[in-house]
Amino acid sequence: MKSKKINKIIITVSCVIGIVIIGIVLYMVINNNSYKSLDLKYESTSKYTITSGSTGNVYDISKEECNNIIEKLNDTKVKQKNFEPTQGWSSYITFSDENGVSHKLEVCKDRIQYDYVWYAVKKHNSALYNYVKTLENKYFH
Repeated sequence: MKSKKINKIIITVSCVIGIVIIGIVLYMVINNNSYKSLDLKYESTSKYTITSGSTGNVYDISKEECNNIIEKLNDTKVKQKNFEPTQGWSSYITFSDENGVSHKLEVCKDRIQYDYVWYAVKKHNSALYNYVKTLENKYFH
């Protein structure tokens, strides 16, 4: 009798653990797949600047630095989100594409704003943020 009760308990606990594991795996797969690259294509860019979020000072950056930003932006996995704008917490990059259209990129550790659309940045995907921080150190200090 006792062994049948114990077996029922073991089976029940195993089923619950299995369901929890399946739920966690499904959540991770769904959450991971919702992050995508922006896949921006620019033949040529011009008028590259970086602007301090705290002082408003504007500095010209090189074409190579702008291309590195676009490359790292394309490597960054993001998903569109509605964020409340936060002031004074990051610098932003502006550049014009081959058609003369101006683009603005604001970079923070966990989010970016590209052309006035907010995106969440996938965790541990910080190459863009780190590169912009390098540029900030170069130009603002």
